[in-house]
Amino acid sequence: MLRLIASMTGLALFLASCGGGGQGGVSGGTVGGAVGGGAPSAYGVGGTASVGRFVFVANPGSGTISEFLIDPISGALASGGPPVVVGRRPTAIAGTIDRKYLYVSNGDSSDVSAFSIDPNSGALTPVPGSPFATGANPMAVAVYTASFSSSKGGGAGPPSYRSYLNVASAGSDAVAVYQIDQITGALTPLSAPYATGNGPSAMASRPDGEFLYVANSGGSYDISAFSIDGYYGSLRPVLGSPFSSGGSVSSLAFGAGEVFLYAAKASGSTASILGFRIHPFSTDVNSGALTALPGSPYDLPSCNDIVADQTGTLLYATAGTNVFGFSIDQQTGALALLPGFPVVVGDTADSMSIDATNQFLYVTNLGAGKVAGFRRDAATGELTTMPGSPFSLGH
Repeated sequence: MLRLIASMTGLALFLASCGGGGQGGVSGGTVGGAVGGGAPSAYGVGGTASVGRFVFVANPGSGTISEFLIDPISGALASGGPPVVVGRRPTAIAGTIDRKYLYVSNGDSSDVSAFSIDPNSGALTPVPGSPFATGANPMAVAVYTASFSSSKGGGAGPPSYRSYLNVASAGSDAVAVYQIDQITGALTPLSAPYATGNGPSAMASRPDGEFLYVANSGGSYDISAFSIDGYYGSLRPVLGSPFSSGGSVSSLAFGAGEVFLYAAKASGSTASILGFRIHPFSTDVNSGALTALPGSPYDLPSCNDIVADQTGTLLYATAGTNVFGFSIDQQTGALALLPGFPVVVGDTADSMSIDATNQFLYVTNLGAGKVAGFRRDAATGELTTMPGSPFSLGH
């Protein structure tokens, strides 16, 4: 499944793909800021990231990244340059909140390719030391950025930043944390990797930077939950973690101001969307714990990917050849199908992304090698096909 994930800063858009049974995912978050890359996100395998006016698509078969231009008015995509070589079978992609660096996990070469992004042309240049070794078969990546106020002359100085890249490796059953050098983009591993369940396949960092959730689809069928140290980037398991998912999860999404977590369950007797309430951050030992929502799971004929809009009030899901749209009850987290859905996409509706302005929804159609583009009605969630759609992936 090819997966598309958007950042909430600028027109930064992240698409990735997942191999190894069609799993994968990525997301990102910040403290004192908006969501960063990776969902920043995520698979047969491949990925795409759009930064500013540029979109980068990872092609798993050829181990390359293709560049496209994004029209900020219409959202249409146009080819923008020759492919750039990465590792073998890219599985997920994420970018930093300042849109300076791009990271691509490569499943078969077990490493991360890192690039600086030219702000004018979008050209990619490998950062010093790239690629960086990871655990076996990395499937998901997420960028986490923390901002801090510094003291200067007795008053508040300009904010400083620390950015980290989280990498979930299905072959190692672990999440590794790397500090990102703000000047060069190089990665430095921090401590030993953190154990997850079997075969981590998707990952989501809550935008406020408090918690990281990792879906495990290699047999344990659960979700590992971690609290994030806002300064050092280290992880600590949440009490009660892991939490049962009952099957393989292909993607994760937050809703209603990050109060709820949703998971696309792609296996079991029926496909469905799982819904959880997140125990709020506090001194309570249960901070970050997951509790299943009443009425969950929400059954679908199939479910490949889910994505919430930038307000957290609407949720979209791909299933078969269709996109389903749901409203999110801001009090209970319950999902209700929107009028006019499902919308037919093409051969297969794989993964999705919503741009930072909340105007456009992109859906990958892996079977046809294309991306379908839609203009969104932010109030109703209605989708209208944009001119020129679908757009060829060009690989």
